[in-house]
Amino acid sequence: MGGISRINTLLEINSLSKSYSKNLALDCVNFELNPGEIVSILGDNGAGKTTLLKLLAGVIKKDSGDVKYNGIQFEKLGQSVRGKIGFLMHDSMMYNGMTAFENLQFYARIYNISPFKDRINEVVDMMGVEAIKNIQISKMSHGQKKRFSIARSILHNPEILLMDEPETGLDSEGLIRLKKIIYGIRDEEFGTSLIATHNLDFAYTISDKIMFLSKGRLIRINSTDSMSLDRFKEIYSDFLNQVVE
Repeated sequence: MGGISRINTLLEINSLSKSYSKNLALDCVNFELNPGEIVSILGDNGAGKTTLLKLLAGVIKKDSGDVKYNGIQFEKLGQSVRGKIGFLMHDSMMYNGMTAFENLQFYARIYNISPFKDRINEVVDMMGVEAIKNIQISKMSHGQKKRFSIARSILHNPEILLMDEPETGLDSEGLIRLKKIIYGIRDEEFGTSLIATHNLDFAYTISDKIMFLSKGRLIRINSTDSMSLDRFKEIYSDFLNQVVE
């Protein structure tokens, strides 16, 4: 909690909507992300958290609405803005038939990282998986894959980090490393993280703000500044009761 001072708006989301067939996944969502901010998204399964992250990452296309990066529409920036975004989804985006190092080497070339070996070794060390980087992905545990997936998401020093339940599958040591990475992006790069999670304790400890999504709609946004964990859980309980009603 307690991020550093804010300047300008990094991402501006206006009336963002997305449907799958007749099912409305996002319904006219509006919010802003500022440099140096860590924001968590809470909500039940199907609330629209993953859809929102995929839209911002460019994995899927919006139906309507507007997304601006530093005041400029995403569409006008083309692929240049994608290089500023790192994303971690449920799908690890790692190739099972390749070693972890080969996977990271593949993505390093996509991002035109040179010299790539130094950067790969750096992110591998950050996640504490140096000893297993030459093992095939298919032979790794879920937690090991998650660590390398996190390493992949930050390989190109993104300014905006989008993460879908990054804490799942991590042990306590892995969780400490994840938090250090998120704080590092904020403190060293003045970057922004948007994190979807079901873990209230994780959301509370990591976030400056919490967004509550339900049935594709943004219900409320709360700052975690000067808020106790008990008060935060009380707000979340009220939110769930409101959703049920």
